[in-house]
Amino acid sequence: MGSGNCPRWTLALTPVAAAYAICEHLAMPHEHATTTGEATVAAALATTTRRNRCGEHVVELLMSGVGIINFMMFLGIGLDPNPYRWLMAVQIGLPWVSFVLTWHFQDRQRGSDNRYIAFLFSNLFTPLLALIAFGHMSLVSQLSLVGGACVAGLAVSAVLTTPALIHRRFGATIPIMMAGSLALYCYSALYQLNCVLDRSPSTVYESKISAKGLTYLGPNALKIRPWIQGGNIATVGVSPKVFHSVRPGDTICIVQRNGALHMPWFSAQTSPCTGVTVDIGPVGGM
Repeated sequence: MGSGNCPRWTLALTPVAAAYAICEHLAMPHEHATTTGEATVAAALATTTRRNRCGEHVVELLMSGVGIINFMMFLGIGLDPNPYRWLMAVQIGLPWVSFVLTWHFQDRQRGSDNRYIAFLFSNLFTPLLALIAFGHMSLVSQLSLVGGACVAGLAVSAVLTTPALIHRRFGATIPIMMAGSLALYCYSALYQLNCVLDRSPSTVYESKISAKGLTYLGPNALKIRPWIQGGNIATVGVSPKVFHSVRPGDTICIVQRNGALHMPWFSAQTSPCTGVTVDIGPVGGM
């Protein structure tokens, strides 16, 4: 009798045994496929687990790194008499580095929104630390800087969070916190860019000190009478050396510049007026 598709060895068996053997033979590919599919799923799960663990480790290291960098910034401000350029680069770049790394290693795979938390965390102290070194720089008017920082912060926050809001991935808390954090970020960044990149000529004025004041966790301040017509009494942060060398009623020199972003700023120095910037950092050159 023709064997058809049956293996030749089944012809030597009894009909029942041959039928059973044929069924087993036909089932083997399906069992093999099932085993292969399970192995594939297990391998995929193992890969996903490894990626998740890697992402968690990267985020943990990133948060630790942000804390260490902030501490190093504080030490650098205290030890470096001219920290402004590297300080500006760190303050502007650090929050975005943490944002991108968190998205790449965690959010992209999990579909989460931890990158916003990473940005908020890395932007918690960095702008404030950066502004410490600018305690002896004062703007003639804060209005344009505050307004520009708020507008820029709202705009960037809207670009970053609107897609997630549309898909209802989180509520309004994160966008509001992002907007506030970005406003502080933009305030600090614009302040630094305006002063550090300024190449305008200086104009030197003379004025009188009306009062002295000690400040907590900040540069000592002098209250200075108006040096231009229509001006107001200004509070100016000065270095300890300048603060202890003058008294109320003494003459003080005001060195004013236009600012790289057209926001006039000034610093104070003791006589004689030379037109150069004083020791700007409140703890620089500790």
